[in-house]
Amino acid sequence: MAEQREDLIEERIIPSGELLGGKMLSSSEGRIVREVRATFCVTCHKYLKLEEIYLCGCGRKVCGTEPCMTEYEGRKLCRVCMQTELPIEKTDLMVLEAIHAGIRSKKTIAHLARITFNETGAILQRMWNEGFLSSRGVSIFSLPILTNKGLTALKVYSGIYQDADLSQFRTSLNEMSVKKSDAENRTGL
Repeated sequence: MAEQREDLIEERIIPSGELLGGKMLSSSEGRIVREVRATFCVTCHKYLKLEEIYLCGCGRKVCGTEPCMTEYEGRKLCRVCMQTELPIEKTDLMVLEAIHAGIRSKKTIAHLARITFNETGAILQRMWNEGFLSSRGVSIFSLPILTNKGLTALKVYSGIYQDADLSQFRTSLNEMSVKKSDAENRTGL
């Protein structure tokens, strides 16, 4: 008899469009189906308990941790809103990180980021035009440096973009920095 009862009740967890979710009982083919409406993060799709839900200003429900939610200028934003406020792609971040690490060669940046030389030039130009980069020095001796906006983008997006490509890029960048440091120590610079 107990086995029959288990077959009569079926439970399904389905995403809810509402903040708290709810429960609904319905009958289907002589069985009772219990639908539990649960809230999930729109970015990572993790089930959210009530205390874990962060409702962004745009109405998206996210968990309150990076990379799903980040803090920018004192506000907590989801990834979509962050892209609206400060639009940076993963390759843009790689180029900014390379410039911040002291890499100035477009060819080297392109090799490390695994993008074309022309893409690197286009990203550098766009970052320059949008105020993420400026120059220090005079004329042909000037070097690109990150502005405050560029440093902010670097800080914010380092927590948002986390994948194997970026991890490999950072490993290569660190290895290059160590080699450069070793060479400078050997030459006495």
